[in-house]
Amino acid sequence: WDNFTYLEEASLEKVLDEVSAESLGPSTPDEMALIMLVRGAAKRALGDYEGSIAELGSIKDIKNLRSDGYAIPLAYVEIALSLMESGNRKEALDEYKQAMELTHEKYALRKSIQLRLSKLKLDLDRGRH
Repeated sequence: WDNFTYLEEASLEKVLDEVSAESLGPSTPDEMALIMLVRGAAKRALGDYEGSIAELGSIKDIKNLRSDGYAIPLAYVEIALSLMESGNRKEALDEYKQAMELTHEKYALRKSIQLRLSKLKLDLDRGRH
């Protein structure tokens, strides 16, 4: 997801225009979660933290995720990053803690996601943002 931070604004706007439930037609819960993750990450990269948080927060409510076991914990991580970047350090820490609980209890995350969690914790511990 870090790749979104390297895209130019025009490219990010294009992602948001082209990746939506309406443009992609009927979707499964897993596809909807992926769409929301992509849109939330793009909005965060554009500095639209409220939009990012709203988009990503919707993932928590999706029922019947079948194959995407990473969507919910990753949504918590991305929300924490948006909160931290917008200056809401305490709320970011709360989201981070929830992501860690999910990581250890319900989901087996890949190393790249665990590295993002570690980086976020380090930034929070150092008082960045």
